[in-house]
Amino acid sequence: MLFYVLIDKEEVMRFSPVPEMDKLSKKVLRPGLPLSYLQYYLKDLISSDKITFKKKLQNIETSIINQLVKGLKKDEAIVETQFNWQEGFQSKIHLNEEIFSRIITAIQGRLITEGELPVIARTIGISEKELLVILNEAVSRGFGDWLPAISRNQAGWICERCNSNNRIQEWPSLYGQAATCKECDILGAQTSLQTIFKFNPANLHLEQPLLLDHDEDQLDEKWSIQFTTAQANAAKKLIEYTEEQKAREVLLWAACGAGKTEVSFPLIARYLAQKKKVLFTAPRQDVAHDVHPRLLKNFPKVSIKLMSGAVVQEFKESALTVSTTHQTLKFYRYFDLIIFDEVDAYPYSGSAVLNHGLKTALSESGQIVYLTATPSDELIKKASSGQCPIIRLPIRHHGHHLPLPQWVKIPLKVDNPLKTEPTLSGNVTESLDTILREVMLKGPLLVFVPLVAMVTEWIKILQKMFPLKTVDGSWSYDPKRREKVNSFQEQKYDIFLTTSILERGITVPGVQVVVLYADHQIYDVRSLVQMAGRTGRTIDSPTGTVIFLASSETKSMKDARKWIQEQNTFAKQEEVQNA
Repeated sequence: MLFYVLIDKEEVMRFSPVPEMDKLSKKVLRPGLPLSYLQYYLKDLISSDKITFKKKLQNIETSIINQLVKGLKKDEAIVETQFNWQEGFQSKIHLNEEIFSRIITAIQGRLITEGELPVIARTIGISEKELLVILNEAVSRGFGDWLPAISRNQAGWICERCNSNNRIQEWPSLYGQAATCKECDILGAQTSLQTIFKFNPANLHLEQPLLLDHDEDQLDEKWSIQFTTAQANAAKKLIEYTEEQKAREVLLWAACGAGKTEVSFPLIARYLAQKKKVLFTAPRQDVAHDVHPRLLKNFPKVSIKLMSGAVVQEFKESALTVSTTHQTLKFYRYFDLIIFDEVDAYPYSGSAVLNHGLKTALSESGQIVYLTATPSDELIKKASSGQCPIIRLPIRHHGHHLPLPQWVKIPLKVDNPLKTEPTLSGNVTESLDTILREVMLKGPLLVFVPLVAMVTEWIKILQKMFPLKTVDGSWSYDPKRREKVNSFQEQKYDIFLTTSILERGITVPGVQVVVLYADHQIYDVRSLVQMAGRTGRTIDSPTGTVIFLASSETKSMKDARKWIQEQNTFAKQEEVQNA
């Protein structure tokens, strides 16, 4: 997108992609340049706080042209540019206030990339040119700002979407040196030739009152589950810490299957009743897709939007949004409350970019509630120091304790580390057949393997081993992932193989868990605890079997057993107190 330099009668300079719509412009410089180049080349002429000149210039117009020519020449630009000033003029395009209002309402709180403009235009039913005019008018009225997708300064480049300056790839363009951000390209590639529209949070508002089926003080009668004493107490504490104590961050540490998601519903209801904006986010698509229908069921009259990267993006006003953590990079200072499920999970854990997205999506006075069964050491330390109130929920909703994993020693190995085909001796095959056959008597089998390539290999092995059983599997980039996972949840498979993508956010009635190569270095204590937590999650099947198959017992395997034992001990203590 090209921007043009405008000068008005007060000698204030502006940049606009639609100069013909600027009512105050006296002069327009043509041709246009990408916004990042205009800002960088003219930085010596303008103040840092606003686009006014640092000092009175004898010939403003000539100075601007000289700076641009100098910059393009230094960058070895290929484009032939003959700049010239033209008188400002008015376009015959008329702004439709109804459409303007509808679009502004639909994109509240958003960072809109240039690549999303055609999608929005098609959704609204207008041309891209009309949309550009509306967004520029929004900037004029203080509803937003134009930003280069990737800004340039003396130190280099920085991505305005993800705030990264690490994985920036430079390349020559018509205008000289350009850059692409590789850190957030999963959301769509961005270059320094492109632009972002950033909504101004100071002008947010909700036009219509939100409809709720629930009294915000009701904790245990109208939700999809009937709260236990422990769940009701945790829900009340969440409200106390956020509303009464105004804590910016709260940690809900719950056992796998304790119903931590539903425990957050009363708090969500209170925020929605106050016309506040709520985000429920998680690092992985499977968790977002699992939570979305549960929220729809519990908030049937609330507009709920799902953003996971696997569904068609909707541009509509929503009181409640469900997303993956990558999608938080599309918001700016918007949400009053963020419920962050599985905070310790990949790919969020350890990602400065996704942490930036989360914090930037939160409003200036917003609050975050972390939900997890396996908090990171950093989060536990923050809670222990009093920086983040902590709520413990160690009792599963049905009252049964977490299954304790069993280690069964089997010499599973891959002969060639560059390959993933397992080599199974006759004794190993016989032992494996006996173990799996016995476990399958209790219910469907969820089998974890450490590497994506192992999924298809082990599907073949188990299909041969159990020809009368239905066997399938999935992995992170499997195009049929959602379809297969849904089928497994509907108990259409006897055996389902997967990687750690299903260690969280999935409930399958009666499922039993086997972890192959449990001693693999990719499995840390939290992964193993989460895998074990897939069993015994429903009231009809509150128990289950978890088996770690490995050549040796690693520290992570021992720590996982210890973690679960401590959680069960704490649960017993809570049961005594609640009795």
